[in-house]
Amino acid sequence: MIKLTIFLLSFRFSSGFSQYFAVTPGHNLTIAEGTGLTLPCIVTNLQGSCVWNHNNVAVWTGSPANGDCSLKINKVSLEKHDGLWQCQVTPPLEGVGEGLVSKPITITVLVKPDRPHIERTPRHAQVIPITANSSEVITCNVYNGNPLPTIEWFLNGRNITDQAVSRSTMPAVATGKGDILTMSKLQYQFSQEHNNQTLSCQAHHPTGSTSDSVTVEVLYIPILSVPKAVYSVKEGSRINIECKVDANPPATVYWKNQAQGDPVSLETPRVLFFEEAKRDMNGAVYECYAQNAKGVARPVSVRLDVLYPPHSVNYSSEQTVQTGKSIKLHCYFDGNPKPEVHWYQIDPRTGQHHKIDMPSDNNQILYIYNASYSHEGEYYCQATNMINDITNVIKSPLMVLDIYGVPAFPHMEPMLVEGPRGQESRLTLDFCSDPAPSKVYWHYGSIQLDVKSIDYSNSESPSSTNHSLLRHRSLPFSAIQSKRSSSNHYKCYEAHLEIRDTDISDERDYTLYVQNEYGVASRVLRLKVVSPISMGLVVASALAVIFATILLSFLLMMLMKCRRKQKDDVDDEEAKEDAQVLSQAINTNNTDQIKAKPPSEKGNQENYELVYANLDFSNNAENRPIPPPTKPKPVIAQRTSLRGNGTPAGNLAGVMMANQQVVAAMAAQHQVAQQQQQQQQQYPNQHPHPQQQSQNHQHLASLHGTEYAKLSFPTKADL
Repeated sequence: MIKLTIFLLSFRFSSGFSQYFAVTPGHNLTIAEGTGLTLPCIVTNLQGSCVWNHNNVAVWTGSPANGDCSLKINKVSLEKHDGLWQCQVTPPLEGVGEGLVSKPITITVLVKPDRPHIERTPRHAQVIPITANSSEVITCNVYNGNPLPTIEWFLNGRNITDQAVSRSTMPAVATGKGDILTMSKLQYQFSQEHNNQTLSCQAHHPTGSTSDSVTVEVLYIPILSVPKAVYSVKEGSRINIECKVDANPPATVYWKNQAQGDPVSLETPRVLFFEEAKRDMNGAVYECYAQNAKGVARPVSVRLDVLYPPHSVNYSSEQTVQTGKSIKLHCYFDGNPKPEVHWYQIDPRTGQHHKIDMPSDNNQILYIYNASYSHEGEYYCQATNMINDITNVIKSPLMVLDIYGVPAFPHMEPMLVEGPRGQESRLTLDFCSDPAPSKVYWHYGSIQLDVKSIDYSNSESPSSTNHSLLRHRSLPFSAIQSKRSSSNHYKCYEAHLEIRDTDISDERDYTLYVQNEYGVASRVLRLKVVSPISMGLVVASALAVIFATILLSFLLMMLMKCRRKQKDDVDDEEAKEDAQVLSQAINTNNTDQIKAKPPSEKGNQENYELVYANLDFSNNAENRPIPPPTKPKPVIAQRTSLRGNGTPAGNLAGVMMANQQVVAAMAAQHQVAQQQQQQQQQYPNQHPHPQQQSQNHQHLASLHGTEYAKLSFPTKADL
């Protein structure tokens, strides 16, 4: 019987009356602590019991008749309600049927964390002192919060969270309430550039973000700097150099002279100040020092560069050297910038200053090798430098160099000398000797002519230095005067050999020997006898040149005159022909037949010439010779009223019309005069009215003789 009942119940459950979930809790929930909440769970055909599990622990059991197993929480708390929730239904009978289990959901109870705090001492200090370039660890703590907050670090707005070395959570034992502590440690190396920047710790949570900030005070040893390592200043100017210091905490600053080692007493410790720069301060090195609580700074130095013009320090005195030896002259200058030094020699013979070529511009020592008499004279050196675009020049005192030794011939005169035949020739050689020569003579062939000094020869007979033939004569050698009045060491002389009535037999080599206690020197000159140029030939050549010049000038003048005369003849002929045409037309009383001479067909310019024609209106004009026309006057301004239509034919017509009008008027006056003369011949007793008679006489007087009609003719260029 019991087995039959169980079978019937099992058949009922399997026949469509089993229990199932109509509504389940659904999805995860996030809710603020202290608010109400209902977790839905409705079962259709509920046959078992509903059970709610919290974190796998049953917290509520019931079998509502309507199958609504929803759980209502009036006030959510973190400790009781945060976590995993699940609705479960037991089977109808033990071991019979199936139970129900919903999908678990998570309820997150939001708990706002406390404000983050950066650990420092004292707790509420606004500044954290940090030593520069050291690895500092800074901690930020956040208490409570659900879910746990995330922490980020910012330095002056720049995220540096990647420098955080750890993040941990642990119970806050100190509170005794089981609070959770979230901690982040930042390990960062700060430098002086981070001084006074803001360090922030930010806690991010769904309920919002909060932060804590402090100012970083980076402590570092002083850092020093000067404007430049070398300070250039002109002598006499002020020196003002500031030592700039960057330090935290503030530092004590002072200057030291590197050579002396003692601090320099200054009104302003940071500023190295001197009222006047002196040349003995040039090259001095001053160092700036500083120190504070964090340590001593590395000093910085500045070197003074005092600029001043050159001045002579030392130079050679008078020097004496034998020919062929070596010697050196020195000339030392001080100046800043270092002066350029150049050497000069004053030629005692000419007084000119010659610059000596040197391998560089700073040669304070002059080396002379293989000394000769050409090196004798006065020397000086010149030093130059430039300060602020101003050139400073100074010269040393004169240094005298005296050369002595074997005689020498310093100047290379030509070896060949020309002498005019039949005239006087002179051979001249310069030589130098210190001491003065003991013997000087000319030698040629088998003849030797002694040369005395000018002082010695004054006391000797002139014949003692003459050749026996008295054509060759050696003049006394004389000292060459120096252009330098201060030069007392120039020992150079001139020797002369005169040859009168030079003949072809005198053409030979002549050798001058000079001897002193150090040796003998000689020089050869060769005389070449040439025929002199005849004075008559010179005069004849000059006259020929003058005559040729005069003849050429005359021919040019004649050529120009012929050309002008030819042009005048052509112009006169044309004017004469034009005057004849006009005279014939007037004598025939037919002005209409007057025709102008065709103009030349050369050119096509619209200008005219003013031509004066000679017209004779006397009664016996036919028997009187036609006077020559006057010379055409220069071209005058164009008369535009005579121009035609701009063509050559139109221009010619305008000119001819104007000329016809002039001639017609003059012919009419002539005709009136003839009629009056005829009436007087027919009626000789009739006397005209005095006034009329006066007018007629004036009119006739004006018609007798030669009249000049101003006529215009086209020029050759008109056509």
